[in-house]
Amino acid sequence: MCVPVARKLLESGSKDPLALTYAGHTLAYLDNAAEEGLVALRRAKAMNPNSVPVLCSSGWLHAYIGEFETAHADVQRALHLNPLDPNAGFVRSALGQIYLGLGRLDEAVAMLELAHHEAPTYGSTTFALVMAYWAAGRPDDAKRMADLLLAHWPAWTLKETLRTTPFKHAPHRQLFVDAMRGCGMPEG
Repeated sequence: MCVPVARKLLESGSKDPLALTYAGHTLAYLDNAAEEGLVALRRAKAMNPNSVPVLCSSGWLHAYIGEFETAHADVQRALHLNPLDPNAGFVRSALGQIYLGLGRLDEAVAMLELAHHEAPTYGSTTFALVMAYWAAGRPDDAKRMADLLLAHWPAWTLKETLRTTPFKHAPHRQLFVDAMRGCGMPEG
């Protein structure tokens, strides 16, 4: 239901940067169409370059396709513009994933731990912590987070993760496989 509405909004020529942002992020996240979503985000950013939601979504979408430097710049700017944003946990979750993609493992772990503290029920952060701990050589912490993830979402499997994730960057996807298998998470 959401994807057709997002496509219709983008076809309408909307000049509302938030509408473009949400439509673009919807396509990237729910329809595995990050490149198409980025077209909308670029339009939104051109209209409102100081919008925290626009910058955060732009960061996520760039991370989905492995453009971690661009993603980092956008998300850092969003945090700089509004460090007290009530949604900062979600923004920090994006930044943690970006640090992970950049290979900055200590920063990824620290940022994701902060994001998890701020938004403890955000599954993407919990999952990212599984990967970050695994990549940082902390398998016990990775397993603890995997167990927490499965306690909240018992149907979470590797097969479903690879099918539904908007992340297209091959090394990031391989980390999903390595961490999930290493923690004994279900294959599906």
